[in-house]
Amino acid sequence: QVDAWTAAHPDVEVALAEIIGDCDELAAVLVDRYREAAEHPAVEPGAPVYLSGLRLSGRDVLVVGAGRVADRRVPRLLAAGARVRLVSPTLSVRLRGLLRRESALVWEQRPYADGDVAGAWYVLAATNDPLVNAAVAAEAEAARVFCVRADASAAGTAWTPAVETAD
Repeated sequence: QVDAWTAAHPDVEVALAEIIGDCDELAAVLVDRYREAAEHPAVEPGAPVYLSGLRLSGRDVLVVGAGRVADRRVPRLLAAGARVRLVSPTLSVRLRGLLRRESALVWEQRPYADGDVAGAWYVLAATNDPLVNAAVAAEAEAARVFCVRADASAAGTAWTPAVETAD
């Protein structure tokens, strides 16, 4: 892949480094960065995160935004049995296909509006606009509904772990 990319971009110098391998110092840096990102600004620094799972089967989930993050997360929410309401002016090709196949997915073709969180058990703010994501998270906080902010994890009340699959 590197050779093909380099051949296609002769004006760019490409350098390859050796694989780092086991490195305790690098692992310590990664753990420190993770802890920094996991700290919520509204709680005391260093407050721990409590890990749990959600049973979303038959429950209403609001997803605001329909880009790359929603492409990854909406199928998993549906697989968990959630009823997903997607609010976004546009819809990705992948989500458009899901919409045709999944009765538990509803799309409201419009921007986010105050009041959209009402009735949701769980919220995902995944637009490309930090101000909209902040408004979604603030409404969810006021309604005491957990909210994941795709753009600023520490500013949400919940986090979604990264999961790698072969799809």
